[in-house]
Amino acid sequence: MGSLLQLFARFGNLLTLLFLEGICLMLIVQSGPKQKDVWLNSTGLAVNAANEKISWLRSYVGLQQQVADLKAANTLRHNAQPEARYDNVLVKDTLRISDTLYSYIAATVISRSIYGANNTLIINRGGAHGVEKGMGVICDKGIVGIVADTSRYFSKVISILNTKSRVSASVISQKTTPEKNNDTFGVLVWENGSSEEANLTDIPRYHEVQVGDTILTSGYSFAFPKGHPIGIIKSIPGSDPVKTSMHAIKVGLSNDPIRVQHVYIVKMDKQKKEDLLRIEKDGGYEQ
Repeated sequence: MGSLLQLFARFGNLLTLLFLEGICLMLIVQSGPKQKDVWLNSTGLAVNAANEKISWLRSYVGLQQQVADLKAANTLRHNAQPEARYDNVLVKDTLRISDTLYSYIAATVISRSIYGANNTLIINRGGAHGVEKGMGVICDKGIVGIVADTSRYFSKVISILNTKSRVSASVISQKTTPEKNNDTFGVLVWENGSSEEANLTDIPRYHEVQVGDTILTSGYSFAFPKGHPIGIIKSIPGSDPVKTSMHAIKVGLSNDPIRVQHVYIVKMDKQKKEDLLRIEKDGGYEQ
């Protein structure tokens, strides 16, 4: 009771004012049909605005789950792509076994450095999730980078917008001819320029390339599967053929590594990777 009296003593004037204002408002509304219509219309607008805000808040609260569901669906889609598998043909095609060569781990970018020559990302997946150094990182629209270091729950990724980044890439021409048979491969590098483009190097001048040709991952590394989008040839600036025998090619990237949020880590089957490394290391053959 004492607390209630203290409340009235402290806010009595305000409560009295609100009470009298309420009575006045009620008398105005009941004074005629026109005032009543105005009141109902005004309250209706307020209620609709409040409902809209509530609906927005509910959708925002459920957004995290929607994103998680979408990432899970995209991970399954990546795992089902042809480049994620390879075929072994046994007993003269009488038995065909499809083995998974790559799998994908969904992750989220939690921090990044984007204002220098050696840009990096931090993602919320690490050794506890099966992430290892050297794994490629992609998004739905293109490549993002390569894992440089891991902790238990997080990983550091060297962005393709990093002067130390090197990615094997292939050129898919718009019109295939005997001279342009899609057997053109080079290295994608970034030279601290625009975040929307990179350079494609090591393409000999005798290979015919043109603006608009598609650039994809070549598959000649463990980091990325073959055929994932990188971008298109944006321009082929002229250079002195006496000084260099290689094309100078500008590639417009198909994704925005600076703003990407949701990514997928490319994980090559460990046993098959070790088997391939052993064959490459042994080399040669015995007679």
